Amino acid sequence: MIEKDDSFSCVSFWGGPHKDWSVRRKRVCLLKYLEDSPGLVDFLSLLDLPAHTAAKNHTSGRYFWRVVLRDSFPSVSPSGLAEVFLPAFDYWDEKEVCRMIEEVFFNSDFPVSSCPNETSRRLAEIYIRNSLDPLLIREGWGHWSDDKYTGRFYSRIGRELTFSSQEPITPSLRRRMRRLIERIGLTVDDRRSFLQDIRDGPF
Repeated sequence: MIEKDDSFSCVSFWGGPHKDWSVRRKRVCLLKYLEDSPGLVDFLSLLDLPAHTAAKNHTSGRYFWRVVLRDSFPSVSPSGLAEVFLPAFDYWDEKEVCRMIEEVFFNSDFPVSSCPNETSRRLAEIYIRNSLDPLLIREGWGHWSDDKYTGRFYSRIGRELTFSSQEPITPSLRRRMRRLIERIGLTVDDRRSFLQDIRDGPF
């Protein structure tokens, strides 16, 4: 496990005085830490940066996901990945999580299919709760129909979102959406709200 010292501090990690400390070295330290003792909260403690501070600070938070974690994902074990993501969900604003999902997953070659089930379910639930509005449905779900993403993010919860962007809102499509939200474990109230949006949307 990495020992805490003056060169491995919150200030140097986020680009403070130790500007000669390369991003590569920071990634190596992160990967080493995740291999020995995975966990976002413990990792941030090592950096003297409380989890709730990092999660709510958009600047450092986005830097952490985009610059450090995203490019290191191929080397992080699924268990380490789950430990990194799940605690963060308790602190991050959900719309910020959505932005993180788009930045990290859709702009990289990280194989989301290797995510642990719980990680995939939580990611999908948050993204769907914040993204599936009538306008998005009416416009055909945008990039969800793009083959580039098919079988990646949603590989663990089914392929219900791979329909054509021109497909109309039909009873069959609504049944597929109902199956999807049931499979990812949304609450009864979430389902009612979601299905109501589909029924009442300005299609």
